[in-house]
Amino acid sequence: MAYVDAFVMPVLARREADYRKWAEIACTVWIEYGALAYSECRAEDVPEGPLIIGRRGGDRAISRVGAWYSPQMVIAGRKAGAVVTRP
Repeated sequence: MAYVDAFVMPVLARREADYRKWAEIACTVWIEYGALAYSECRAEDVPEGPLIIGRRGGDRAISRVGAWYSPQMVIAGRKAGAVVTRP
């Protein structure tokens, strides 16, 4: 059985290149800490409002998902990923 860790976040359209660099590093860290898989989706047609906290017009909605062997690996991956400074 795999465990999934997923979240959605807003990304400013003008900072998307910065986000991409950060996401590549974060993906590498997750894989190093045992993630079985990493996936990311981007949506531009999600309406503004409470669906994604902090999202404004023109921002992208990014969904990130990681699959792990165990909940302990999820926790270790989160802690390791927390040291990757977000842009």
